Amino acid sequence: MNRYFFICISLGLTLLFGCNNDDENLKPAGVGPDWFVIQNKPGRFNELAYQIYSETGMPMFVNDTLGVENRGTDSFGNPIIHYEMFVIDYSIFNQVYRAAAVLSADTTAMVKAAELIRDEVLPRYYREYKPASILLVDTLYAIDRGWSSVQGVKAYKTQEYAHKNMIGTVVGHLSDILKMTEDEQNMWVGRILAEEITDEIQVRYADEVKEFCNVSLRTGTWTWHGESRYADLEGKPAGSLGYDVDYRELGFLEWIWDGVYSEDRLVRRYPTEYIDVAGYIAAVYAYSEERFESLYQDFPKCVEKFKMMKAILAKFDAEMNK
Repeated sequence: MNRYFFICISLGLTLLFGCNNDDENLKPAGVGPDWFVIQNKPGRFNELAYQIYSETGMPMFVNDTLGVENRGTDSFGNPIIHYEMFVIDYSIFNQVYRAAAVLSADTTAMVKAAELIRDEVLPRYYREYKPASILLVDTLYAIDRGWSSVQGVKAYKTQEYAHKNMIGTVVGHLSDILKMTEDEQNMWVGRILAEEITDEIQVRYADEVKEFCNVSLRTGTWTWHGESRYADLEGKPAGSLGYDVDYRELGFLEWIWDGVYSEDRLVRRYPTEYIDVAGYIAAVYAYSEERFESLYQDFPKCVEKFKMMKAILAKFDAEMNK
C-alpha cells in the first residue's frame, strides 16, 4: 500500500516540477498565422476593411495573396517562403476550374463595393448561409458565362457577379460599380446574396423550382434553359429559332452568352436553370413587386416568375427564422 502511495506522490511531483514557463508558449506543429484576421493598416480600403471586420467579423480582401510567411530554410540553405493565396475556385471535391478573375486597381471602386456590402449584404445574410470571407475583384469570369480554363475568355462572354467556394465568395463587377444606376446596384447586391442560397433553394423547393422553370417552356417538357442560338455576322438567324427573340418574352432576365462565336457566326445563350433561379432571387432582393412590374410590364412571363420566386423566398425566410 505504501509503495503505491509513494509512486503516486512521485508522479505528481514529476508533473508539477516538469512544467516551466517555456511550455506555456508551446503550440502544435504546423499551426501558422490566421490569414483571415484583418489587420489595421493604412489606406482607404484597408481602414474600411478593418472597420468592417471589427464590427461584423467578415474578412474582406482585394488581393488574392493573403499573406507571406518565412518558413525557415531548406537543406541547401535557401529560404522557404510560403504565399497564402485566396484560390478563386478552391474545392477539395474536384479539380475542374470554374471561374477566374482580374483583380481591381481602383481604390474608389473597392471602397464603394465594400460600403455596399457592409450596408446592404451583410445584414441580410442568413447565419447558415454566409461566406467565410469575401474577395472583391474587378472582373469575374465563369465557365457558364463563356470562360474556359483551357481557352480563356471567349468573345461572347458575359461577366459573373459572384462565385462561392470553400474559403469565401468572390464578388465581381467592380469595373462597373461606379457607373451603376440605383437599380443596377440593387441587382448587384441581390446577386451576391443569391449566390449563397441558390443551391439550397433548388434542392429544398425542387417542385416549386421546376414549376418556375417551366414558365420558360420551349416545347413539351423542354425549356429554353442553357440553349444556344446562332446567327450569321449580320444577325440573321442561321436556321436556329430563338436567336432574334427578346429573352424577356420567354421569361429570362439576360443572355449569358452574346457575341461572336466563330469567324462566321454569332451566338446567344439562354441562362442555365441555376443562373435563372439566381437571377430571380436577386430580383426579389433588388425590387419591390411594383417596381419590377413597372420595369417588365410588357413581359408577363417575367412578372409571373418574379411572383413565384417571391413566394418561394418568403417560405424559405419563414423557415430560416423559426
